[in-house]
Formats: sequence, C-alpha cells, structure tokens
Amino acid sequence: YPHRGVILDLEKRREIEILPGPQDIKNLWMTFGDVPMDPETECLEAPFFHFHAGTFREDVWKWFEEEFSISVHDLMYE
Repeated sequence: YPHRGVILDLEKRREIEILPGPQDIKNLWMTFGDVPMDPETECLEAPFFHFHAGTFREDVWKWFEEEFSISVHDLMYE
C-alpha cells in the first residue's frame, strides 16, 4: 500500500490524514458508497473528499485504483 497521505474533505473544509491499510481503504470505499449519486448521469450529488459534486463515479473509481493499488472489483466484492 502507498505511503501515508492527506486528502481534502470538501464537505467539512479540512484536510484528513489517511493511513491506507486494507481496512482504511475499505472504510473509505464504504463512505464513498454513502455519497448520493444521480442514477442517470452516475455523477456525485455531493462532495466526496477532494471530489466535487458532479464528478463522474468512474473518476472516483480510477482514483481508488491508482491511489491505493487495488481494483474496484475487489472493493465491491470482498
């Protein structure tokens, strides 16, 4: 897993330090699952950390895969 990182939580307007261990990544994924999504456009309806409302869902998926060297498939089905 990558080194310690800092992400921006737009909703609370603060930075959050994350230690991306397996459970941390899974917890972050679960938090992402609670973000409202427009079913027609598949875009976020609310901010998720450094992603603004209106971000396409798959852009967030790509970020998870690149940032944490894990597949979205594994996150969805583990």
